[in-house]
Amino acid sequence: MSDVFQVIDKVEIEKQKAIADRLEARAQMPSFLTVREAYFKEIDFKEFDTVLELGCGTGVVTRAIARRPDFKGEIKGSDLSSALIKKAQELASAEGLDDIEFFQADAQGSDRHEGAFDLVLAHTG
Repeated sequence: MSDVFQVIDKVEIEKQKAIADRLEARAQMPSFLTVREAYFKEIDFKEFDTVLELGCGTGVVTRAIARRPDFKGEIKGSDLSSALIKKAQELASAEGLDDIEFFQADAQGSDRHEGAFDLVLAHTG
């Protein structure tokens, strides 16, 4: 069985939407929020000018960082899936977070990632 996130751009639009909806719903689960906030407390976001979330999906964590009052830097999110990047852009825009840049890239070999960020996160729930 293949990893759905490796083939998401090749599945039907309805399945892409279902996956994006699931990522957003999972982000609201208390266990997800607890884990995310626990490691956020360990990061002094004031120290970082540029942050990247690898495998950002719909941008849940990227948007959460952008909303933090202690983060004043630049944040970007990358994902292998163009469908998820599009959804991340739509959600960020709907929340008024137009300063976030989302881009499609393979986390294992993108030139856009190399040496360009003070902090790189990869979060999954």
